[in-house]
Amino acid sequence: MKKIVTVILLSLFIFSTASFADNANLMHQSHEKLKEAQSQMEVIKKTEDPKDRKKLLDEHTETMQEFNEIILQIQIDPERGGAGQGTQMAELMHERVRYLEQMMQQLLENQSERSKIENK
Repeated sequence: MKKIVTVILLSLFIFSTASFADNANLMHQSHEKLKEAQSQMEVIKKTEDPKDRKKLLDEHTETMQEFNEIILQIQIDPERGGAGQGTQMAELMHERVRYLEQMMQQLLENQSERSKIENK
């Protein structure tokens, strides 16, 4: 868990060049992966059997790792020139941070659900 959090925080500081089309595709993929994780968490919260819950939590963790891998591919280049691109880059960075915040929320929920299994 700590490793994932560290990777997420470090990902905020990764800067390099990439096309906006690639970023748009990656943002779409990350959005879909996050929706999948949120749906999985809804099922987890309704599942009573500890073995089933653990399996579902493991799947949720895998989904969140896939989400993180997508997010890390999104490139932000503050040096990119051109009219209006500074605003686009700022918007992309804000969107990326929102996704990372949602990911952190999912990870916290995952950890909370895991502790419920361990405390039974």
